[in-house]
Amino acid sequence: MNSRKHWRANTMRMFLTGEGPTDCGREQFDRRTAQNIWQDGPVQIYIRKINPTIQIDTYGKHRLRDASSTRKTRRNQRSIRGLEGHGEKAFFVAQLATEMGYDIAAMYVDADKSSGSTQKDSASCQKRYDLVKGQVLTGLQRGGAARPVAIVPVKMIECWILGDRNAFVDVFGMAPDHKLFRSPELLWGNEYDSNSDYPKNYLSRILETCGVHSSQAIFVSIADASAIETLCKTCPISFADFAAQLSTYT
Repeated sequence: MNSRKHWRANTMRMFLTGEGPTDCGREQFDRRTAQNIWQDGPVQIYIRKINPTIQIDTYGKHRLRDASSTRKTRRNQRSIRGLEGHGEKAFFVAQLATEMGYDIAAMYVDADKSSGSTQKDSASCQKRYDLVKGQVLTGLQRGGAARPVAIVPVKMIECWILGDRNAFVDVFGMAPDHKLFRSPELLWGNEYDSNSDYPKNYLSRILETCGVHSSQAIFVSIADASAIETLCKTCPISFADFAAQLSTYT
């Protein structure tokens, strides 16, 4: 977890959890301080760009797993009944966030193939997004979150990373073909075919032309150079909605 002892008067505190280092970062040991510190991923960069008043504390999977295992009381078992997909995890996230005094409970999940999102047309992607987002929000709300945020890229974080071609120009000093950045939310293909349109593979090929490989640090650099307005236009299903959710909490 990352935390700060002091908050500005108008700052809202967010409890955030994600899936891995390339979305919400990871905890690493800092030799200088002899403590574990949280290294942010691109999601925190986007949040601060959209709403600078939010103070983010990020919680990794292991802490959530330990907390959730102690919360499966008879009362909670009744409360989570009927929650589908990501809803149960979201319920426990909201409980923790509320008990710890956070203003916002936010949960990141991919809407990728594990959720059935294998289609490449806008209508199907919108339907899948609405389903996964609904699972997360329902769980957060039932868990007591007054200000829930569902962060659900279609199909995965790589699609958002591909949302602003100019960011690649700023970071790498070169301009990949415009055609490579059309409708990143609709990308899909065979995960095991390096030449496919599977978002991770697709982004990896573009990054190779820039002389780098996919990594948490590269994703953070691209996110930091990306324009929110551009991402809302190129990723209208998921990023625009994510930005709209955050913008309501001022």
